[in-house]
Amino acid sequence: MIGNGEGNYSFIHVADAASATVATLEGARPGVYNIVDDDPVPAAEWMPVYAEALGTKRPLRVPEFLARMIVGDALITWMLGLRGASNERSRRSSARVRSTKGGDEASSRMPRSGPAV
Repeated sequence: MIGNGEGNYSFIHVADAASATVATLEGARPGVYNIVDDDPVPAAEWMPVYAEALGTKRPLRVPEFLARMIVGDALITWMLGLRGASNERSRRSSARVRSTKGGDEASSRMPRSGPAV
């Protein structure tokens, strides 16, 4: 993991993606829609959970300056600058996607190694 893992990533469960896509197709105007979770998750939160689900060790943290020397500015800027995708347009069209961070059914699909933040 690079730096403190502050880049935010958008996730969605396949069942939520399918139902949100159908809802958007049935009730929205033609266009481009992001069908993602309402709550992007920082790499520092999801990478350890993913590693645990794979049965591997927690990811090592690589200092930003060292990673930048190895892979270059563009990749580091991208990985640390990700903000997650916005699903505002699909939400306005009536498509609903539950949060992986909330206390609803979708959150139980994302394994947690500790308390939700």
